Amino acid sequence: MRKQGRDDESLDKEYPNERQAEEIDPNWMFDRQAIQQEEVDIPDDALKEVIRSGLMRGKQRSRNVRRRRLLMRASTAVLSILLLLAVFTRVSPVFASVLKDIPFFNKFVQLIDYDSTLRSAANNEFMQAVQVSDTVNGRTFTVHFIMTDGHRLVLFYSLEGEGITKSSSLSSFKIQGAHGEAIPAGYTTWGAGDEDNSAAGEKFDKVDIRIQPGTTLPDRVVFQTECEQDKFQVEFDIDQSRFATMREQYTVDKVFQIGGQSYHVGNVTVTPLQVEVPIEDMPGNTKKTNGLIELALVDEQGNRWKWDSGSESTIYFYSSYYTRPKHLTLVADGAYQVDTGRKLVIDTDKLQTIETPDERLRLVDTKPSSDGQKLTLTIEIDGMDKIEGVKGYNLFNQSTPFTDAEGHAYYLDGGSGISSLQDTSLDHYKQEITYTIPNKPYKQPLTFELDQYPGYVLQQVKVPIR
Repeated sequence: MRKQGRDDESLDKEYPNERQAEEIDPNWMFDRQAIQQEEVDIPDDALKEVIRSGLMRGKQRSRNVRRRRLLMRASTAVLSILLLLAVFTRVSPVFASVLKDIPFFNKFVQLIDYDSTLRSAANNEFMQAVQVSDTVNGRTFTVHFIMTDGHRLVLFYSLEGEGITKSSSLSSFKIQGAHGEAIPAGYTTWGAGDEDNSAAGEKFDKVDIRIQPGTTLPDRVVFQTECEQDKFQVEFDIDQSRFATMREQYTVDKVFQIGGQSYHVGNVTVTPLQVEVPIEDMPGNTKKTNGLIELALVDEQGNRWKWDSGSESTIYFYSSYYTRPKHLTLVADGAYQVDTGRKLVIDTDKLQTIETPDERLRLVDTKPSSDGQKLTLTIEIDGMDKIEGVKGYNLFNQSTPFTDAEGHAYYLDGGSGISSLQDTSLDHYKQEITYTIPNKPYKQPLTFELDQYPGYVLQQVKVPIR
C-alpha cells in the first residue's frame, strides 16, 4: 500500500459513512455513539472534591475576567464534570484522582468522545496527568495529560496568550528521548476545539502521534512544536507500567485477492489505542493500489472498527482491546486500483491539456507567485462517482520528477492542496488539486507521471484475524 504523508494517506479518512446501531464508528467527526450508563462507583465526598478542585483552578486562571463571566464558566465546569461522569461508564476513585490533577479537564471531553478508542480508554482510566508548560513571548503551551500504549501517543494540550484563537494551530512537530535519541513518528492534528472555548486567548486540542513500528517509546520524552513564530519545548515522563503488559498479537499470515491483485496480511497487534495490521502488495501485482474500500475489522456480533490511518505497509484501526471480541475478521468491499504508467501532459503557457488517462482530468489554471519564482497549477478531476469521489487523490509523487519536451527533469516545489466539491443533483464529484512548480522558461509541453488516480474494483473479502 502507498505511504501516507500527513495529507496523503493510502486509505484516506473521507468515507462519509452513517453510523449503524451495532457499529462502533471510529470516524471522530460523526461518532456520537451512545454509551450505556452504569452506576458511578465514586463516593459523594470524592465527587465533591473533584468539582471543588476544578472550580478552584478555574478561579485561579480567570482572575482577569469579569465576575459574571467567571461565574458562568464555573457553572459550566460543574455541568461539564457532571456530564463527564454520566458519559463515562465507570469512574473510580483512582480516575477521580486523575481528574483532580487536570485543570479544565472538561475542555477535552468532546475531543475524547469523538474518538471511540479514546473514549473506551478513558472509561478504563487509561490516562496520565502531565501538566508541563513552556511560555514564549507571552504565550503558554501546556500538555495537560496524555494517553499512550507505547505505540500511539495522544497529547492533550492548551495554548494561551495574546492572539490565540480557536483557529490557532501547531506545526513543525518533533518528539525525541530526554537524551536526544530520535523517535521516528507521524503526527496528526485535528484543528477542532471544545465549543465552550470561545473566549479569545485560549485553545484546547490534541496531537495524535503514531510511533513507527519497531521503535520503543522511552521513559522520558521531549516534545517540540511551533505556533506561528513561537517555538515551544516540554519534557515529561511516561509511566511504562501503565501499558507494559497490555499487548496482544495474533498470527495471521494470509493472502487475499481483489481484481486479480494479491495482498498479504501479516501478524496483527492489538493495544489499548490501536490495532496494527500489516497489509502489503504481493510481488507480481500489475496495478497500483491506492487503498481498500470500506476497510474494517468486524467481531462476531457485527461491531465494526474502521481504519484510522495508514502507512506504506501498515494500517491502523481503532482499537477493540477493551471489547475483547472472541472473533475478529478483516473485511473490505474492494480496492482502489489503476493501471501503472499513466501520464498527464500539459502546456502551462497555453493552458492546454494534451494527454490524460481520460477526459475527467484537465489543467484549469496557472498562476505565478508575486515574486515570479513559482508557478501554481490548478488541476481538476471531474465526473467521479460516489465511490471515487469520497476519496481524495494526490496525483503526483513529490519524489518523482516531471520533464519538459527536451527531457530535462524538475521537481514539484511544495505540497498539494485538495478541495473536493460534490454536486448531489447529478450524483457526481469533482476535485481540484493545486501544485507548485518552479517558474522557468520550460520547453513545452510538461509531462507528469500519475501516482494516484480514480479507479476501483468491487469485490468483498473476509480475512479471519482470530
